Amino acid sequence: MEKFSYSKTEVYAQCPYKYKLIYVDKHFINQPSIATDFGSLIHFIEETMANTIKSGQQINYRQMINLLYAGDEEHNIKGVDKIKQLYPEDFKTPDKNGRTYSEKVETYIDSGMCRLEDYLAENPNLEIVAAEQPFDVDYRGYTFHGFIDRIFRDKVTGDYIIEDIKTYG
Repeated sequence: MEKFSYSKTEVYAQCPYKYKLIYVDKHFINQPSIATDFGSLIHFIEETMANTIKSGQQINYRQMINLLYAGDEEHNIKGVDKIKQLYPEDFKTPDKNGRTYSEKVETYIDSGMCRLEDYLAENPNLEIVAAEQPFDVDYRGYTFHGFIDRIFRDKVTGDYIIEDIKTYG
């Protein structure tokens, strides 16, 4: 059974010929970019913090800031220091919203890194069930595959909240 991910269906929606080249003819174009490296870094930090809270431990923000700058070689996650070296012009060039990656890093440290704990403090009935949870859904002979960034459960109602983390803007 063929598996589809959100990314795979997005490529098809953008251009069926591009989909054919990549997924049928196997002409993969894996060009790293500042957006994918920075997004992977933020997702990794957010996953680490969620798993820390889930295990009943306190987040060590000094350690998270160190992770932000140094990355994690074991998981092939580039930190801000390496991203700056690889994409020096992109790092200081404003994006379509007028923000540089340097500004995004500052904003993440100042207010983004604590969002999860703030959200849980504002919603004490919620608990973290999973972070980066893989899933497969079979539908009409196709399997849709992906990862859920975070799953919360309301301890009162039993309802679940699925969160998709975005790093743009």
